Amino acid sequence: ARPAKPKLAARPPIRPARIAPATAAAQPPASTQPAATRPTPVARPTLARRPISPTPNPPTATDRPALSAEARPPAPEPPPAPRLAFAAGGSEGLHRELTETLRGADPRFRLVGTAGGQRSLNELLGPSGADLAVTSTVALGRAAPDAKARIAFVAKLFTEEIHVLARDGTGRLDDLDGKPVAVGPPGSAAETAARDLFAAVGAKPVLVAATGTEALARLRSGEVSAVVTLSGRPAAELSGIGPIEGLRLLPVPFAPPLQAEYYPASLPASAYPGLIAEGERIDTIAVGAVLVAPAEGGDRPRRAAALAESIFGALPELARSGHPKWREVNLGALLPDWPRFEPARRWLAAHSPSPAPSPSVSSLSLEEAAR
Repeated sequence: ARPAKPKLAARPPIRPARIAPATAAAQPPASTQPAATRPTPVARPTLARRPISPTPNPPTATDRPALSAEARPPAPEPPPAPRLAFAAGGSEGLHRELTETLRGADPRFRLVGTAGGQRSLNELLGPSGADLAVTSTVALGRAAPDAKARIAFVAKLFTEEIHVLARDGTGRLDDLDGKPVAVGPPGSAAETAARDLFAAVGAKPVLVAATGTEALARLRSGEVSAVVTLSGRPAAELSGIGPIEGLRLLPVPFAPPLQAEYYPASLPASAYPGLIAEGERIDTIAVGAVLVAPAEGGDRPRRAAALAESIFGALPELARSGHPKWREVNLGALLPDWPRFEPARRWLAAHSPSPAPSPSVSSLSLEEAAR
């Protein structure tokens, strides 16, 4: 008998393949290779174009709106006027009255405080360049020859007296030999005068630099034996001293060594009733206060002329209501061996009384004369 054949597994029935519609395009067979990666394109921004419109006519001045006060640019400021410098020192009350008068009359005024004498000349001739200075006749006479060529004499003002105030028990200048005496700073008019008068009487005190209220405080405390000041009488710092304070004014002799540069003077009891007995006078010496200007220096003589004119104009009021010394001023007085500052000479000639003054001359100012 033949062996039985093994039974084969039944095949699944073959299904007919679906045919895509004729309108559909045949799709290529899927590839087993990985598809190549293409870079993604970067989208470029599209710039929007503004519509071009015709340019209108520019606005005229009448079409523009007016700017408010806040929106308007500030107007340019004019250049500042030159500041006029004035070096002064010595008589505190007198110079204070003059400087206050000048400040009120001319806002350009600037005071350079000094102790007078050589210190004022240093300000006039130094780098600070003061336009005008008050110095003493002694300092002016002792100026170096090269300095004299750079200084012009403007006017003599008044005299300033030496005051030597000491404690009771001191009767003469030579009693102060070897003792401390307060004077002004080196180079000041008071310090120069103190050295001259003590040398004239043969005394050698110890000079201490102190002035004004500080010097008087040292005298009252006994720290110094005397104080030497240079002030037009009556000196404001001495007028209020009473007899109970134990102080007195010493006489200053008009010794021969002093006669070439100083003037004889006296201090009356009416000036210092608390220091001088009624009816008495104290002998002393004095120096002249002089107004000087630079003889050269570009624009400085013109500025000096403007400042000197302000001083000349202030003198009548100062003589009426100021210190008694202002009544001594004689603008026509001359100083031997010193030529007058030319603008001042022309101004004085223009303002001197004359029968028929020329209008063009009488109206001339010192500043105009300096041009």
